Amino acid sequence: MRTVACLIVVVVLMASLSGGNANHGRIGIHSALDGRWPDLVGRDAEEAKTHILSERPYLNVRIVPTDMMVTMDYNENRVRLFVDDERKVVKCPTIG
Repeated sequence: MRTVACLIVVVVLMASLSGGNANHGRIGIHSALDGRWPDLVGRDAEEAKTHILSERPYLNVRIVPTDMMVTMDYNENRVRLFVDDERKVVKCPTIG
């Protein structure tokens, strides 16, 4: 019985992940699941911030220069947008 339950869980997980790759031209469609926005790398910081907040308005999104020191603690309500001198996102925005 336990083997059957594990098999069902695996099948459900595989089925849910198989449809997640269809992007349909939208930015960061997978981000609702994993808290990452790789499609925003290279975009304007304000545009990226607006996009993240449209998906998850409760997040604290900060724009941070790449050379700025930051704490290394994990915060599930925070996303840092690391930007270059032109305010373009240079690192994949991730919750933490």
